[in-house]
Amino acid sequence: MKLKKLCGVAMVLATLMTSGCHSYDSVQLNKQQLGESYNYYELQPPLYAGDEIRYQLKDGKKGELKVAKKEPNTIVGENGEVIQISEIASLERKDLSKTKTAAAVGGGVAATTAVIVVLAVSVTAGLVAVFASAI
Repeated sequence: MKLKKLCGVAMVLATLMTSGCHSYDSVQLNKQQLGESYNYYELQPPLYAGDEIRYQLKDGKKGELKVAKKEPNTIVGENGEVIQISEIASLERKDLSKTKTAAAVGGGVAATTAVIVVLAVSVTAGLVAVFASAI
């Protein structure tokens, strides 16, 4: 009975640890000019289709969206929403956090090791008891 509880707790802990591996990192907006009449925005780091972003516009509106495509002056979301880059006050992209991922992997390895040790000790104790009763 204890073994089932321990395995359940280990699985829940492993799930919780790996779910927090993302963070939002700032994206820099650099206005570029091509000739006298054409402006476009270079984003650093660049955005790609599928990226998840959080933004705040200059008018105070906030939102999140999944990028379908980035055009020279707009970001188009998978939901059809179009954001003018010139109206963005702040922009963040969801990234994999290396620190959180390393901690989660380390914690997952530790939890898995603990479960294996408990299983090995339980099986060994059971075998010793079987052999002791046979003698």
